[in-house]
Amino acid sequence: MIKVEAVWPSKGTQNWLILRYLVKNPYITGMQALNVAHCWSLPKRICELSAMGWEFEKGWVKTSGGARVRSYRLV
Repeated sequence: MIKVEAVWPSKGTQNWLILRYLVKNPYITGMQALNVAHCWSLPKRICELSAMGWEFEKGWVKTSGGARVRSYRLV
């Protein structure tokens, strides 16, 4: 498998805002993506960033209300 050098997305895009958030924070959830980047489809943005060479790990986090939600972190 050929390793692709990760490329930063265009500044100001949802992908850029999500990636900038992940550089500063351990993970991101759908609700955080909505608040940070006005993004309703975090899995789609993660897929696009993966195609640009970024690697992610999926996980689960528990909310204060006890619900489990999908999270993504940079590898």
